[in-house]
Amino acid sequence: MKLFPALPKAYIQVRSNRERGNVQSTGSAFDQITSSTKQLFARTDGLGTEMKQISEQMETIIAAIDHISAISERSAANSQNVAAAAEEQNASMQEISAAATMLATMAEEMNNAVRVFKLS
Repeated sequence: MKLFPALPKAYIQVRSNRERGNVQSTGSAFDQITSSTKQLFARTDGLGTEMKQISEQMETIIAAIDHISAISERSAANSQNVAAAAEEQNASMQEISAAATMLATMAEEMNNAVRVFKLS
């Protein structure tokens, strides 16, 4: 006894071809998925390498910024030292000026005192 006696042989052949086509189509889709997955892994590996390079560059930049910061701090400290020295020099100049004025006044007073005496 045949299972499908009413189905013509051509129909069975068409259906078999269709199923074979579906299997081939599914296989092709899996091949595309596999290929896409491999490409994705390759890109991911590439991104990992790029991220590592970026991280190394960031470390270099951070080290350079730290170095610049240290130089800036030393420069600021030196500027403060120069400003303090300038203030000290200004104070010394004011003291010298006051002493010079006082000496001039004393010299004038001595001149006036000596004029009182006349030598004959």
